[in-house]
Amino acid sequence: MPTHIKRANSTRSRIRALVEHPFADQKHRMGLRIRTMGLARATIKITMANMAYNLQRLIYHETQRVECARNSDYQPKMPLKRPKAGATKGVQLDP
Repeated sequence: MPTHIKRANSTRSRIRALVEHPFADQKHRMGLRIRTMGLARATIKITMANMAYNLQRLIYHETQRVECARNSDYQPKMPLKRPKAGATKGVQLDP
């Protein structure tokens, strides 16, 4: 196989590896099957599956960050800052 084709295949395979994992997760773990009538319903079903997948990832990464902070002297690079008093104009913040 010529080197330029090997190089192109290598680049494509790296991209495929990143992109196909969410689809495999949605198909196997969430049981995503698109058997609807109409493009609008199929689009909504895929959108909802993507939102659920992203929420699962967010929860996983946030719990990992909290566990890391509990188990070490971890200090985030940019700590979360609370807004100054009066800057929220009527929004109540928990202390």
